[in-house]
Amino acid sequence: MNPGGVLVIGIDGGTWDVFGALAESGVMPTMRRVLDDGAHGELTSVVPWYTVPGWTSLMTGANPGRHGLLHWVRCDPADYWESRRARRRFTASTDLGLPTFWDVAGAAGKKVAVVNMPITFPAWPVNGVMVTGLLTPAGDIAGQSHPEDALAAYPEYRVDLRHAKGREAEGKLPPLETLLREMAEVTESRRRLMVDLTSGDRDLTVAVFVGMDRVSHRAWAQQERIVTEPEGSWGETERLLVDYYRSLDSVIGSLIEAAGPEATALFVSDHGLGRGPDRKFRANAWLRDAGYLALRGGRVQQAAYASRLKKAARKAIRVWRRRAKRPAEHVGVNMAATKAYAVHFSWCPVFGIAVNEWGVKREGSVEPADIPALLDKLTDDLQALGDPDATGPVVVRVMRREEVADGPQMNRLPHLFVEVAPRYFPDDGLRRRNVFEPMETASGRHTREGLLGAFGARVRRQFRGAARIEDIAPTVLALLGLEAPPDMDGKVLTDLVQPADALQAAPDAAAPTATAVRLTEDDRAAIEQHLRDLGYEE
Repeated sequence: MNPGGVLVIGIDGGTWDVFGALAESGVMPTMRRVLDDGAHGELTSVVPWYTVPGWTSLMTGANPGRHGLLHWVRCDPADYWESRRARRRFTASTDLGLPTFWDVAGAAGKKVAVVNMPITFPAWPVNGVMVTGLLTPAGDIAGQSHPEDALAAYPEYRVDLRHAKGREAEGKLPPLETLLREMAEVTESRRRLMVDLTSGDRDLTVAVFVGMDRVSHRAWAQQERIVTEPEGSWGETERLLVDYYRSLDSVIGSLIEAAGPEATALFVSDHGLGRGPDRKFRANAWLRDAGYLALRGGRVQQAAYASRLKKAARKAIRVWRRRAKRPAEHVGVNMAATKAYAVHFSWCPVFGIAVNEWGVKREGSVEPADIPALLDKLTDDLQALGDPDATGPVVVRVMRREEVADGPQMNRLPHLFVEVAPRYFPDDGLRRRNVFEPMETASGRHTREGLLGAFGARVRRQFRGAARIEDIAPTVLALLGLEAPPDMDGKVLTDLVQPADALQAAPDAAAPTATAVRLTEDDRAAIEQHLRDLGYEE
């Protein structure tokens, strides 16, 4: 890497609760060097804290009110149930709408390489090399890299765990142990490409590793054991988890070595992870019972869903939906009598409540002048909510969208963000009778506090603080000697790193303009199943 270069290492779902303990125990010696000779702290994600808005805000330096990306799929603001896929296209790089920090760096003549960043498919022209990440279709398809032949010399490279359509012969997910071995293989498959792209004539490399998130959504309890219990008590799953983290640490070490002693490495994550929930809170069922959401023939729908006719009822609803040509909505909801509904974010203890606003939604029922009073009442009702079979609060905090974001895309955000206590998982359950229910899961849950670290030439080793995820983009640019564009909300982390002495004005940089790639329905179905396999969708 060129002198003064920057290496950004992304750890999807990264948390020092795991990395720190494994560094101390000797499993991750590279991360031990970062802790001993670098700086570390917490990186606070955006609301809601999960993959799509988190990585988007990190790469653009903008809050969700500016970029408007909250979901795996893209929909019109007039639509309902924004997190549901039903016939919608998946979020793509062409939806970013703002330049990334590597676009700005490239416009200033810096040589860049970006590998495995989520939501970068299809790849777009950069001043260097890009290999796309999560939401990239399986198989040989255009748009996976720029230049198009960037992977030709790296046949071993893999984007992620095999997509669902690569597992058709198995009929179901393989055993956890098999997936853990595969995750270690995927991590190792990236070493040669990432090292080559970091070495030589390069000013900025961005390399993202998704394995921690993947294993945390399948084996959180075992992951807790490897950081809290002696090795003699471990089983095969725990040992395979340790093998994965050793592999990850080794690849990170290779990247730091390739970057050289005059480079600065930043460690970042889109969110953290913690112990999983043990109870479900069905947000739309609560809205239904509280009179905010209405079903057509509600009692009949609930009875059918709770009976032995459940499978037939689901099939009938799918047919109804197709005939009604309302693929993006819960069929059977009386929208004319519905004031609000809940939208969900994968494994985040936050759900949104969107008002059925007249003039915005296709079947809006609430006049804009009535929204403030409605939000006040919703807030009061949520804060008073109790679980009849558990003690303690259900709702921790209710936030209006104006409290957590601002910008031209605010109409894509729900009116309220509701954070529930850690033990609860915000579920849908629109037609379920019970609002609360016990839950068993192997998955950890997302936490807002993720991982932040720095190592190398221009690091202030005394730093032990916190930063916002939007601060990463302007900080990377400052290390490269560039000012941040005005669309970036973050600030330069001068207490974490020493920027260049004099910053040049940010050059004009365009938002991603990739060539659209037309996906088949099989490709879309495979991506959807892949998200479900990874624990992102129920």
